[in-house]
Amino acid sequence: MNEERRIEGLRAKQNALLLAASDMDQAIAAANALLEEQKGERGGLARALETAMVVCYMRPFSSGVGRLPNRYLPQEDARVVHDGLRRVRQKVYAHTSEASNRTTSMRIESEGEVFTLSWREQWLPRSPDDVLHALSLFEQQRDLFRHDAAAIEVELRGLGS
Repeated sequence: MNEERRIEGLRAKQNALLLAASDMDQAIAAANALLEEQKGERGGLARALETAMVVCYMRPFSSGVGRLPNRYLPQEDARVVHDGLRRVRQKVYAHTSEASNRTTSMRIESEGEVFTLSWREQWLPRSPDDVLHALSLFEQQRDLFRHDAAAIEVELRGLGS
C-alpha cells in the first residue's frame, strides 16, 4: 500500500511538472508574439499577449491543484524577474488596482444633434527588454520542469509501474 501511495504521489508531481512546462510553452509563445507585435502599433493584441504571458507563467506558482513546491521558485537574478511578474499579475493582469497604471478616457463629440462617443484604455506596456528577460526565465523553467518530470519517469519505471 505504501508503494502505491508513493507511485500515486510521484505521478501527481510529474503531472504538475508537465502542466507547468506546458504553461511555460504558452508563456514563451505569448512572449514571442508580443515581441513581434511590439514592432508594429501597440493595440489590443499587445495587451492581450502581455496578459497571457504573465498569467501563463504564474499559473504553476499560484494556488491550485498543480501548484509547484517553493523549491521551483527561481533563484538570484531570475528571482527578480519572477517577483516582478508576480507583482504585475496581481496588480495589472489578474486584478485591477490603482497601481496598475491602467487608465481610461472617454470623448464626446457633437455635430449638431449627432453625438459620437469614443473611449479607450491606456496602460504602461512591457518594454521589449522586460519581455526578453522574461522569455529567458520561461525557457529555463520549462527545461527544469521537463528534466524533473523525466527523472520521475525513470524512478517510476524502477518501481515497476
